[in-house]
Amino acid sequence: MTSTAGKMTRATRAEPILVGEDLSQEVLDGVRAACAPKDIRVVRSLFDAVESAGSQSHVSAVLMAPSRGFDDHEIVDAFRRVDPSVRLVLLIEGDQDERGRIAIENGFDAAINPRRDLELVNAVIDGTADANALKRRLMNRRAFSPSQATVSHRSNSEEQSVVERVLDDSYERASREIQISESKESSKHHVDTMIPHEHETMMLNAMIENREIKTLGLEIIQKRTGIEHLQFIEYGVDMEEKRRIAGERGATILAVPNANGVFGFFISEDSKDAPLLAPWTQWFAHWLSLHEKNVTLLEQAWTDHLTGAGNRRALEDVLGRVITRSTRTWRFVSIMCFDIDNFKKYNDKYGHAAGDEVLRETVRLVKSALRKGDHVFRVGGDEFVVVFSDPSARAEQSQPMVHEKIARRIQSRMAKLPLPNMGPDSPERISISSGLVTYPWDVINMDGVASPIEKLLALGDQRALESKRTGKNKITLGSESSG
Repeated sequence: MTSTAGKMTRATRAEPILVGEDLSQEVLDGVRAACAPKDIRVVRSLFDAVESAGSQSHVSAVLMAPSRGFDDHEIVDAFRRVDPSVRLVLLIEGDQDERGRIAIENGFDAAINPRRDLELVNAVIDGTADANALKRRLMNRRAFSPSQATVSHRSNSEEQSVVERVLDDSYERASREIQISESKESSKHHVDTMIPHEHETMMLNAMIENREIKTLGLEIIQKRTGIEHLQFIEYGVDMEEKRRIAGERGATILAVPNANGVFGFFISEDSKDAPLLAPWTQWFAHWLSLHEKNVTLLEQAWTDHLTGAGNRRALEDVLGRVITRSTRTWRFVSIMCFDIDNFKKYNDKYGHAAGDEVLRETVRLVKSALRKGDHVFRVGGDEFVVVFSDPSARAEQSQPMVHEKIARRIQSRMAKLPLPNMGPDSPERISISSGLVTYPWDVINMDGVASPIEKLLALGDQRALESKRTGKNKITLGSESSG
């Protein structure tokens, strides 16, 4: 046991955390009062509590209500991974004693009814240092009889502290976990539940290259745990049905959580795989969360948020790559520059919301006419650029006449698209004025030090203006224009 002085030193620097999620105001106030004059920090959710435990060494205990989103094993494993010394206390209501007993069996250090046993809150928090030492000692006692423990508990209850009694109650659960782990070790070879750094590098490289990471993550987990039959069911309409069927088979089912619920579920056909698989749920969840954020950042960096078309930065990047490929493979690249005729008048007449819908409809229509490898970009208010560059080996598909055919198709479809605020019989329609330019034909003899990209865009804009100047709803090719 540590000395009283040691306890006080620990207590002065230890900070308990109370998870406010799913707790009534009455319970929150009661726990605060029980901890006075010590401070107890209240956080909004389990995610905030895990983050605090992982980044601050002075977190002594986390008190929470039964979670509606995660099971006990997931919660325990999340905290044990970031800081094994943090004590987990479940706050239960008057009719939840059985729920508390199950929580202790599943790994919680204590279950307390704050309306009935508020004094236990302080006892559990104050005894953190002793609790860790006792837990290590209990975990090392392999020969253990639940019946003997009950007798011992009853005969020595008055000599034990509250924390010692709580730990004795949870020892049976710890013994079962040891037995499961030993069983797994004897039946599998080279099983390692530690998260290896080399696999973090593999996942990071996949993310940098914007590759799909779910399959790679599953392969890593299978390799490190030895679990052969593992699948990940993503959140979707049939997720619950798959969970139900797996549950009927007696499979291990573990949630992979995210901030709004779950990404999905791990399913392993072996019902004893939970202790091996549970530590990896948070690992997988962290990578999926990071991947989602990465995808969002990429979209924000390269796309126009209103229409979903590429932005100017994306245009310059794509054009640079396709021109380089064109020079190497002797393929043609064409761009179509266009803007929407009379867009400002329409915007002023019907409002910006209607104008925004016109822009979105324009991009949807253009995309429907394009091939794989072709792209549309919004470079100004109602100004767009289409890049025609088929990456396939079909040389005939890179010919300028093919690009011209697609450009004319877009021009024709736009002229037939009714405005969102007009009825089907309205004479008002959307039209565009366009200019088509092909690399290298149209820029090879252009003077100046501008780059091929700058020459293409400048000439495309010039031809689009010529279409507008000569009557609108036209496409200009070289020195000619047509409706």
